[in-house]
Amino acid sequence: MSFLIDSSITITSQILFFGFGWLFIMRQLFKHYEDLSATLLCKLGPGQSEIAEELCQRLQRKERMLQDLLSDRNKLVVEHEMEIQGLLQSMSTREQESQFFRVQCRYLPEMIALH
Repeated sequence: MSFLIDSSITITSQILFFGFGWLFIMRQLFKHYEDLSATLLCKLGPGQSEIAEELCQRLQRKERMLQDLLSDRNKLVVEHEMEIQGLLQSMSTREQESQFFRVQCRYLPEMIALH
C-alpha cells in the first residue's frame, strides 16, 4: 500500500512542479514582452505610431494565444492527475482484493478438512 501512496505523491509533485514551472516561464515571457513594447513605444517618432499600434495588436494576439495554450495545458494536467488517481485507486482496490483472497486461501485447507 505504501508503494501506491509513494507513487501518488511522486506523480502529483512532478505534475505540480512542471505545471508551476510552466506558469513561471509564461509570466516571465509576458513581462518581457510588456517591457519590450514599452521601450519601443518610448523610442518611436511621430510617423511610427501606426507601426507601434500594429505591433501592439500582434503582441496582444500572441499573448491571448499563449494564455489559451497555458489554459489548455493546465486542463490537461488536471485531467492526467485525475486519470492517475483513478489508476492508483484501481491498483489499490485490486491489491485489497488480492490480499482478501490470500487470506481466504490460507483458511481453505482448514475448511476442507472440517467438511
